[in-house]
Amino acid sequence: MLTPQERAAYGVISDGLAKNGVAPTIREIMIAMDCSSVGQIHGFVEHLEEKGFIRRLRGRSRAIEIVRLPEDMVPSALTAMEMSRRIAALEAEIVTLRRRLADALPCLPEEIAA
Repeated sequence: MLTPQERAAYGVISDGLAKNGVAPTIREIMIAMDCSSVGQIHGFVEHLEEKGFIRRLRGRSRAIEIVRLPEDMVPSALTAMEMSRRIAALEAEIVTLRRRLADALPCLPEEIAA
């Protein structure tokens, strides 16, 4: 079972992975959790690793991966949430890329083909 602080750290890590494709740094977790100590966050992350919820590669920044879900989280709901976040992020990226293309090219590739 996770403590409320460990659950919050787990949430920040899983959200960071879902939104950005990489885990947040310890400092980013600290800011997201509104903590004042990096040591506290290290403790939460170490406990998550000891309990088997995450795995870390030592000596590398952002090298955290989710290994298993907490018992009280419903996998199907979490999967749906993660998928909707990833879709939203990809849609935003497509819009950004289209804007860059529009700025760089006199006309879009679809207009050339037509």
